[in-house]
Amino acid sequence: MRKETPVHALERLKWFTVSRLVDGLLHLEMWLPLRANGIWTRRSAFTEGDIRKAANTTNPRAFFDAFAGGGATVPITEEVVGVSAGSVGHHRLWFQSPFVSGVGANNTVRASLYRRARPAPLVLILVGTFAERFNSFGLSMAKTIAEKGSDCCWMAVPFSDGRSPAPGTSSFMTADPVATAESFIQAVMDVERLSHILRARFGYREIGLVGVSISGNICHAATFLQPYAGAVLIMAGASPADIVWHARGAYWRRLRRLMGRTHAFREVESLWTMSDATRYTAPNLCPRFLMLNGLYDNLVTPAHARRLNAVIQNCRVIWYPGSHYSSPLFIGPAVENTVRFFRGEPLKDTGLKPKALTAP
Repeated sequence: MRKETPVHALERLKWFTVSRLVDGLLHLEMWLPLRANGIWTRRSAFTEGDIRKAANTTNPRAFFDAFAGGGATVPITEEVVGVSAGSVGHHRLWFQSPFVSGVGANNTVRASLYRRARPAPLVLILVGTFAERFNSFGLSMAKTIAEKGSDCCWMAVPFSDGRSPAPGTSSFMTADPVATAESFIQAVMDVERLSHILRARFGYREIGLVGVSISGNICHAATFLQPYAGAVLIMAGASPADIVWHARGAYWRRLRRLMGRTHAFREVESLWTMSDATRYTAPNLCPRFLMLNGLYDNLVTPAHARRLNAVIQNCRVIWYPGSHYSSPLFIGPAVENTVRFFRGEPLKDTGLKPKALTAP
């Protein structure tokens, strides 16, 4: 832990101010479509009772198997887009989701595989987020990881990047907690199916997972379903229900009011059980984890991050002087540590801790 100096104090103030400005701008941008659309209707054939019944199990495998309905044959469409100057090939993949949602366009999973001319035995799956603006950063991050020497496949989560009937008509997270629970279930099952495809079609022997925000929880859940070489969780924390219920900002206040019309907090928490890392009791199939979190994050707070860290075995945490929405400013160091983590190289720690670097 580095010693505090006047220079460090100014640095704290600078990054805290930048983080809050970015937070405010993006909260406004997210609130406008929520105000216009309210609750989106897009439920699958499963009922709220089906999800609650499945959530009674402590076995993640049994929980997700209860919703499998994509069929045994999985048609895969592949398009080779081209090769960049760094000899990184771009393959676009489309395949059927094992979870059949109530919207046809959402049941085709989209992925982009960035593969070097001489592929390695390890590929990373970078799971997208429900915020469309951040998906462009995800694609850029996947390509950068490949250029640094690790093949990487970016996957769109449900109702994002073309998986909605029309732009702005739906979202991964909505004011209907049942529909949001379905999105989480579908995303975890999509990751598992993509893992099988990468192993069988492209010959990868090992797969690592990288998730940002709620996708970090998706990746953590996926590690209970099959073995992975490791997982990097960026801006992720325990209990998404608790995070949403206590998040600051106009978007989250509006979302809670809409949710509260039909469900109390405990009901939402029960529906989202399998997204809460603290509820898992089965053995994890991933040997090591890395968490990258923001000291000024007022969505996934340091307290939420520490709760997640406390229930994951063999997990390292590195803190950056940013917030949830200013995290793209630290995309460079995050990519570098992600590549180093999967190569088994020493990580570049900032030396920052929540107690040493708090908001002014």
